[in-house]
Amino acid sequence: MLQLNLQGTMTTGGLGKLMITYEVESWVCMKDKSDCLADIASIASNTAHSSYGQLPEWAMQYTEVPAGDSMCYVYHEQQERFLVWGPNSQLRLY
Repeated sequence: MLQLNLQGTMTTGGLGKLMITYEVESWVCMKDKSDCLADIASIASNTAHSSYGQLPEWAMQYTEVPAGDSMCYVYHEQQERFLVWGPNSQLRLY
């Protein structure tokens, strides 16, 4: 993560008022993740896709990928993994 930050390909921060203490306290956005975002947009527009009903609410309205958009995640401390949060174009974190 430090290397990505030094390269300028990621941005991170704290959740402030959205924080759930000892569970979800920080976020990270990976810049220019159009591949992941394009997959989500494809699933969101295809009601026959097996993951269609499993997408988060924001994804159901995500039909195109803005140029240079970033994919953002929150880190769940107890599960010790990153969870998809959404595109920065929707979250407006930076």
